[in-house]
Amino acid sequence: MNIKDDKNVRIMEESEYLEYRHQQEEAIKEQLEKVRVENPEKIADMSLYDLNKDIIAQMKNLTSTEIKKRMKIIRSWLYHNPAKYYALICWDYNYVTIFHFPSDNYDAQVNEIQEILTALGPIKAIDPHNNGQAVEAHQIEDHITDVDAFEIWLTWYEEDGARLFMLFPYDGGIVEV
Repeated sequence: MNIKDDKNVRIMEESEYLEYRHQQEEAIKEQLEKVRVENPEKIADMSLYDLNKDIIAQMKNLTSTEIKKRMKIIRSWLYHNPAKYYALICWDYNYVTIFHFPSDNYDAQVNEIQEILTALGPIKAIDPHNNGQAVEAHQIEDHITDVDAFEIWLTWYEEDGARLFMLFPYDGGIVEV
């Protein structure tokens, strides 16, 4: 496969891209085949959130390399969608962190977000979203301005399993007098 890969660009022929995409789809299928649903007869009664929670709890934690890759995406998102305030919220725990980023020091902003996330617990997934829909990883650079939030699954309390945390701009939620 002839792939030119650097920090910002990945270029490949269409046939190579199709092969690459097929390999990625097969890897995902293999992962899903390994996932067990504890009570398959109860799937119809489960919410999508609960089903996702069960599946994601069985996934491996992201490695530090994978976390760094996703933090680069978050950095690009912060750059292209500047806001002064961002919220990190988990409804299951009534958890809220408000970040105030008055300057354009994106490296410091990403470091702060990463510190908070890793302090909360092992990270299972960090996925960009647009209007509640996941943005495909191979499309992210072309659609970074469309991302309105990041879905972050992590295990805060081991006995509770993975929980969803959302990171999103929060300028509209802050009132300065």
